[in-house]
Amino acid sequence: MKKAHAIKLWLAIIIFAAIGQVAWVVENEFFSVFVYEILHEETTVNAIEVIAWMIGASAITGTLTTLLIGALSDKIGKRKTLISVGYIVWGLSIMSFALINVENCGRLFGTVSAASTTALIVIIADCLMTFFGASANEAGFNAWITDISTKENGGIIEGVLAIAPVLALIFVFTSSFFVDGGSFLRWQLVYIALGFGTLVAGVLGFFLLEDSKKLAKNTDGYWRNLISGFRIKTIKKHAKLYLILITFFLFCLATEISLPYLFIYLHYDSSLLISNHMIVFISGIALLVASVVSILYGHALDRFGTKHLLAPAILVFFVGLFILALPLFNGASANLTMIIIGVVLMFSGNFMVATHIGMLYRDETPKTSVGVFQGIRVLATVLLPMTIGPWVGARIIQNTFTFVELGETTPVPTPWVFLTSALVLLLMIIPVFFLHKLEKKEEDRHEPVKE
Repeated sequence: MKKAHAIKLWLAIIIFAAIGQVAWVVENEFFSVFVYEILHEETTVNAIEVIAWMIGASAITGTLTTLLIGALSDKIGKRKTLISVGYIVWGLSIMSFALINVENCGRLFGTVSAASTTALIVIIADCLMTFFGASANEAGFNAWITDISTKENGGIIEGVLAIAPVLALIFVFTSSFFVDGGSFLRWQLVYIALGFGTLVAGVLGFFLLEDSKKLAKNTDGYWRNLISGFRIKTIKKHAKLYLILITFFLFCLATEISLPYLFIYLHYDSSLLISNHMIVFISGIALLVASVVSILYGHALDRFGTKHLLAPAILVFFVGLFILALPLFNGASANLTMIIIGVVLMFSGNFMVATHIGMLYRDETPKTSVGVFQGIRVLATVLLPMTIGPWVGARIIQNTFTFVELGETTPVPTPWVFLTSALVLLLMIIPVFFLHKLEKKEEDRHEPVKE
């Protein structure tokens, strides 16, 4: 019976983590390309501006949804129903994108305003999809993971969760070949298949998921619980948690400054001349190694504890970034071997740090406000870094290197983005220092007095 329960538990973790990450990556990466494909030839709308508005509106929607629905799940004391129903509705909302194009909007609203109407529908539909996704995955599934995590299994769970984006990236890479050329029929098939898979996961949830026995209803009022994480009293009471959150923010910011531009750098830097197939090969090696490292690192956290392992993880990430930034110091072009080593260490270190801080955050989360603190985590690790990081990276790129092609001046990512990420990563030392001081105080307080 115990073995059967463990199998069900791990099946649920793997299925919902994988499907959830694939859905998020496709929404964040694919959907922008899809919108560009259906709108870039229209003269009445600017496809780039539509994408920018869509991303901003989606990020705000996701954060607010996780806070509001997370507080609701704390109040009712149930995650299973929220996750299962949420994934079903999320799947249906993804499938609905198979219907969105200028032609269909023209039939419904007239051809004069078809393009602008399509742009508006795209933004609204993306916000709705984000609402359902954040409710099911962030407020529901991530809160459930916190409920079931213990000091004995938290590391390995976080290690597995860190691998989920690998599956998502593999899906994106393979699907990108399928939709190459912009065929709307192919886009339709991708959204229908992905939506159906998400829907099926929701149905399976009714059979695989079980609410933790530790899960209890939050007895505070809904609004009181909702704002509790932003009160000075709560911050003082859970100082360790907020130091972890600041560390988490700096890690995500360092990631977002360079990661969105990594593959653009590899493809377009004229000194590298790396083909698309070689980029896929490098990514495959890096993600495979990082996945194995993530699992082993998570196991080490469960076995040896979290006390002394964060610094080595940060160091691995830093070394990977620094290797990619080396051409700035030696004046030579990066060679393929150096690129592979740098990318492998970058991804491995990233997964290790994500696993470690994720485990620390779950361990310190107040057990009656897990849903709300998932919203606060999204605010600090998704909304703010994804708003600030790519903007910083873009400013660095525009001020460092451009090339002229067909008379057009085009900015290209340079190793400066990796150096900037590495420097931001070093700022993690500050909250980690105070975190260790706080832990030392706690140890001294609980240490028995010698007679």
